[in-house]
Amino acid sequence: MQESSHTPNQRLLVRIGQSTLALLTHDGHQVFDYEETEMRSGVSTAANLREWLKSQPLLSGSYSNVGILLHTPTLLVPTDEFDSSDSEALYKYTFSHHDHDEVRYLVLPTLHAVVVFGIDKDLLTVVTDHFTACQWQPVCLSVWQRFGKRTLQPNREQQRLHVYFHDGHADVFSFNGSHFKFSNSFAVTHAKDALYYVLNAFTQQGMKATRDEVMVVGHMANKKWLVQQLETYVGRVSVPELSATQPDTSQWPTMPADLVFSLSQ
Repeated sequence: MQESSHTPNQRLLVRIGQSTLALLTHDGHQVFDYEETEMRSGVSTAANLREWLKSQPLLSGSYSNVGILLHTPTLLVPTDEFDSSDSEALYKYTFSHHDHDEVRYLVLPTLHAVVVFGIDKDLLTVVTDHFTACQWQPVCLSVWQRFGKRTLQPNREQQRLHVYFHDGHADVFSFNGSHFKFSNSFAVTHAKDALYYVLNAFTQQGMKATRDEVMVVGHMANKKWLVQQLETYVGRVSVPELSATQPDTSQWPTMPADLVFSLSQ
């Protein structure tokens, strides 16, 4: 690759979603470029990524700081119960059809958990062919960290169920202080399915409609309808505005929230 013409502090984020690819350059204060494309159906994610990266002028130079956000199943383990020697076997036992994955993990000290995730080996080869060094993370990591902060938690009596829509999935999670209380992921095609899953998780957590809150983040079809329906069952439903997030991403309204939150990491 050619020598970089970018400033030393300019960073590159590459997002590998369920059916989309995106890349973004920033310096932690300003977004310089954002590109997104739909993957070609019938072609592997690795092949889609290899072809797309070759066509991107933003990659004509090298970057010293590259982050890869990957849509992949995740397994959360409490820190005091985690054994790295068991992580691969546990992951592949929990998620079928991932025998070809390289299993990795990240320690989340502020959330007192370890996230175990898999990277398809063909995909890993494509990325290492393009970038000398990079940091992999599941797409939900920045969202967990954003809403797991104590300063963003409701008062001690009130509980909050977070719902993050992305890549045709709903990630539903809640915290007890700075610890995970609940986390699950569902494939959702229709808003009615999402309503059922969210209300079921709300009830399973023993949350109270008159006291507790559902926070909805991300993009999905008929999101407005979903929020309206949730409001008929739950007294508090919030949809945070991401356009006020720094760096400013308001000119890209469809940018996934996980990318937005990753800018300040």
